[in-house]
Amino acid sequence: MVDLGKIEDESLKKHAWSGVMEFALKHIFARDILPHLSNIADLLRQIHQEEGSDYVTIVLQYFLERGELSDKDAFFKLVNAKISHEAGEKIMSLAEQLREEGKIEGKIEGKIEGRLEGEVALIKKMLANGVDSVFIAKNTGVSLSRVKELQHQN
Repeated sequence: MVDLGKIEDESLKKHAWSGVMEFALKHIFARDILPHLSNIADLLRQIHQEEGSDYVTIVLQYFLERGELSDKDAFFKLVNAKISHEAGEKIMSLAEQLREEGKIEGKIEGKIEGRLEGEVALIKKMLANGVDSVFIAKNTGVSLSRVKELQHQN
């Protein structure tokens, strides 16, 4: 087991590819990851130029998804200016995909919640009109225990 916190940043940076990942792991919980990213920007640019563009993209994606950023625009400006415009575009695309996935998940969750609320309202209405709880459970697919629970809420 290695305690990365005890290894100086300059020492980590000497190991290029593995050093970048160790550096990322060491600083990912910082209050703002941007100064740390700035510290290794030259090394990331070098790796990117050495046919390591996919690796750099993964590291930047990790910083973006897991790190705390005080200013996301500054993050993208730094990536574009000091690392690679190509890497910046890839990360922007990934960030946009994540945003879209989040929107889709939110819509799905909203629809599910709406259906559940509608189902509960229907069951409560049926119970209020004297429909047998066993009949409700069989015909709605809701467990008998849940139907009885709703019955006691009325």
